[in-house]
Amino acid sequence: MTDSITDWLRAQCDADERIARELAGRGGNELPAQLRSAGEQVRDVYGDPDPPEDGVSPADRLWWLARDAADWIAVHGPARVLREIDAKRQTLAELEAAEQTMEQATRDRDTGRYNTARAEWVVLRRVVRRDAAVYADRPGYQEGWRP
Repeated sequence: MTDSITDWLRAQCDADERIARELAGRGGNELPAQLRSAGEQVRDVYGDPDPPEDGVSPADRLWWLARDAADWIAVHGPARVLREIDAKRQTLAELEAAEQTMEQATRDRDTGRYNTARAEWVVLRRVVRRDAAVYADRPGYQEGWRP
């Protein structure tokens, strides 16, 4: 019963995992501290990051960019990406388990078990659509998948 949205979402997770693991292997989890340190060095050499009265210097802009990037990466770095991928894969596994239970219940003519699995499947399907919508800007996403 697996279909294109589950296959497509799994492929997106695989792509994100490769990138996150590569970045983590290159010290990606330390990037926030490195950016802050580099920004502080720029500030120390070129001046205070507070806007001067006569305008903003390129060094000030660089400091603010490094600070903002460090804050963002601290929240959305490789470790978090890997945890989010794991959660999406767990949802896909639960969806597949519900599908298998529905198929088996159909063969066994067990209406109660089928209905329970179907209700779970419906909810998980909505979650998968929401998870896939995160990647709506990537090739292969279909508008019909929108939650």
